[in-house]
Amino acid sequence: MSLVVKQRRIESESGEKKKDMLGALLASDDHGGFSDEEIVDFLVALLVAGYETTSTSMTLAVKFLTETPLALAQIKVSIVESRLPLFFPPCY
Repeated sequence: MSLVVKQRRIESESGEKKKDMLGALLASDDHGGFSDEEIVDFLVALLVAGYETTSTSMTLAVKFLTETPLALAQIKVSIVESRLPLFFPPCY
């Protein structure tokens, strides 16, 4: 990841600005800025935080559905109803 940061820093210094998280971190150089190492650490933390958030949410959703049969049944009905138009197109 540090190679990507170094390459983007070179591109940024040559005038090529991108509007993404890495671009925003590199643009902060005007105000003291971050070192390449700090940027890599920050990006890795964002990646890990997003991963853990998603897995935790999915785990809690599955746990809720297994403990709440009514909610699971309602989701199954919703899925079946959303697929019905694919099998039975409306008659005009």
